[in-house]
Amino acid sequence: FHIGPEDSVPICLGSFSFILLLLPFLDRPNLSLPAGPDTWQVAKCLLNLELAAIAGCCSLVNISLTTFLTILLVPLALTVKPYTGWRRMVLVLYTLMCHPLILGGIASTVDTIRTFPSAGAYKLTVRSLEAWQRGVMFSIVDSYIYGNVMYDLASILLLPAWIILYLLCLANPRAAEDAASTSLSQQQQTNQEEGQSKVKKE
Repeated sequence: FHIGPEDSVPICLGSFSFILLLLPFLDRPNLSLPAGPDTWQVAKCLLNLELAAIAGCCSLVNISLTTFLTILLVPLALTVKPYTGWRRMVLVLYTLMCHPLILGGIASTVDTIRTFPSAGAYKLTVRSLEAWQRGVMFSIVDSYIYGNVMYDLASILLLPAWIILYLLCLANPRAAEDAASTSLSQQQQTNQEEGQSKVKKE
């Protein structure tokens, strides 16, 4: 295939992101949160700490980008939890919209519409896609040639944080409740056994 880097790199990143979306629904490899009474709470707490660190690092490089990401990711990070029904669907859709590549596409589309307000829908779509491809490619080139850290922050820190958000949205709430009830019953049984042993000793 004779594909240039401006096409091959976004295609590879998009394919990788699509595979990540499918992994929670596959048996192997299993990409999901382990079942436990407090697993998703601990994961959410650590995720908020990680996002705070990411915001602090990005603010030293690009304060406007940090503000944009904070406005979008903070409500998601605070409200994410294993839901069921329509709440889960809304949360999953919002999480998909907060994917780094999709956010880049939205930003490219808004900038293209502002730059060419009189263009038709087809031209706006093509130009937005081209702007998104060039933005992804230029971020990689700037990272390797000029030492720009934005691509590294997005690929090493922001994308793993988004994966945890996605897994929290798709976590099974019934498994967490069952694990919590099992842990509570085991603790009660242990307390009863300790109380009976103390009575026997007395």
